Amino acid sequence: MARTPRTPMSLTPPPNDEPERQKRGKAGCIWGCLIVATIVLVTLAAAFMLVRYVKGYISDQPAAVPVVKLSPAKMADLDRRLAAFRQAIADDKSARLLLSRDDINAKISSSGMLRAGSKAYVSIEGEQLSAQISLPLDRFRIPGQYLNGQAKIHVSLDEGSLIVRAEEVLVHGKPLPDRLAKAVQEWNLAAVMMEDAEFTNALAKIAKITVRDGKVLVER
Repeated sequence: MARTPRTPMSLTPPPNDEPERQKRGKAGCIWGCLIVATIVLVTLAAAFMLVRYVKGYISDQPAAVPVVKLSPAKMADLDRRLAAFRQAIADDKSARLLLSRDDINAKISSSGMLRAGSKAYVSIEGEQLSAQISLPLDRFRIPGQYLNGQAKIHVSLDEGSLIVRAEEVLVHGKPLPDRLAKAVQEWNLAAVMMEDAEFTNALAKIAKITVRDGKVLVER
C-alpha cells in the first residue's frame, strides 16, 4: 500500500538484515568487489527502498536485470587476484586491482550478498559507473510487488572515507520527485559501511579508487 513520502530528514533505511549480508560478503571479497559491489549495490538498494512510500513507483513484475556467471577458470582467476591484493595489503605492499564489469557482476551473483529474488547489475561506460536493481517488497509487507530502479553512481575517497552517491535515479522508469531526488543525491550511500570498524580500518589502506576505460582500478 503506497504511503506519503518521508521528508529528507528521514533518509534512513528501515531495519533489516542487510548489514549481516554485507558482513558475509566481506569474507569473499573484502577488497575490490566489496568496495565496488557491496557498497554500490546493497546501499543503493537501501536508497531505492525509500520510494516504496511513493505511489506509482512500484511494479507487479521484476525488471529484467542481467545475471553474470564466469566460467570456473575465470572465477578462479578472479579469486586469485582478489586474494593476492588482500595479501599485498596485509603485507603493507603496493598493489593494484583492476576489475571489469563482468568481474564485479560475477561476484555480486555468487557472493550471497543479495536476498533471494533480488537482482543487481553494475555497468561501466568509460568513467561512468551505473547500477540496476530489482527487489521484491514482500518483507516490507507489500507482497507481489517489486522495486525496479537504476542510477548513475559516483565513487570517491575523501581522506580515508568512502563517498558513494547516486544521480539520475529512475524508479519504475520514472525520475524521483524533486524533493526526494535531491535528498537521495545528497546522501552518502556508503555511510552505513563506514560505521564498521573492520571496514574503515581496511579502507584506510586504500590509496585510490578510479573508474576509467570501462573498469574499476583499486590501488594500494
